[in-house]
Amino acid sequence: MQKYMIKKNIFSGIQWTSIKTELQKRSQLYLIMILLTLFVVFILGFFTNLFANQILGEQEMNVSLYEVEEPNLENNFSVSDIQRIQETSVEQVLDMEQPKIEEREVFSEARAEVPEDAKSKVAAIEESPEQVAKKGKRRSLTDQDLEALYRIVEAEATQEDIVGRILIANVIFNRVDHDGFPNTIYDVIHHKIKGRAQFSPIDDRRYFTVTVSDKTKEAVKRALDGEDYSEGALFFAARSMASQKAMGWFDRNLKQVKKHGIHEFFTY
Repeated sequence: MQKYMIKKNIFSGIQWTSIKTELQKRSQLYLIMILLTLFVVFILGFFTNLFANQILGEQEMNVSLYEVEEPNLENNFSVSDIQRIQETSVEQVLDMEQPKIEEREVFSEARAEVPEDAKSKVAAIEESPEQVAKKGKRRSLTDQDLEALYRIVEAEATQEDIVGRILIANVIFNRVDHDGFPNTIYDVIHHKIKGRAQFSPIDDRRYFTVTVSDKTKEAVKRALDGEDYSEGALFFAARSMASQKAMGWFDRNLKQVKKHGIHEFFTY
């Protein structure tokens, strides 16, 4: 009996040692697996973060292509200055959609007192701004030019009165006559810089879907006959729809020559 107990104790000791060794091996294995898991997680996190930064960098680079450059226009302009200004593609940062808001008067009320017999004449002028239009040169267009002009005027001045529509056509004509822009009406309207159209209805496709109204056709005809309110404007913007940064560029670097409806008109 005593021999049996001694053998049993020896066997138990050997078995316990084996179990202990096995547990140690498994603990080491589990530790290695945990470390490997942490390492894999770290590597995945590192490359995920790197990939995300690359994507973000590409997006920032793409955005920077269309950010408005702010050149100094306070002094006299050279030809190179004008070309550099055109490359800023100022109008691409503006949302030129026409909001459904009440049209504003283009002429402010006279503040100085006037004789009673003159008030009716002043009122007549304020009610009929066409009377102050300058007579420009008559123009002849190709069918392609005329169709493009109809569509851009309709898209840009949907909510404007007849004068507001004539003004859009005037700006197109002014660009055609300016050395810094293409020399045909169609090319001015479809002018792109870095892949972005100079007039937002081209990019947002409104230009291609509008129905040209009789009012727009009349406005274009009058503009072609030389009716001009633009005072040489080459740019227009809707302050109510534009970003503060974009309008700040206009205010600092361009000269405002006109306000009508929701639009403000600028030149160099």
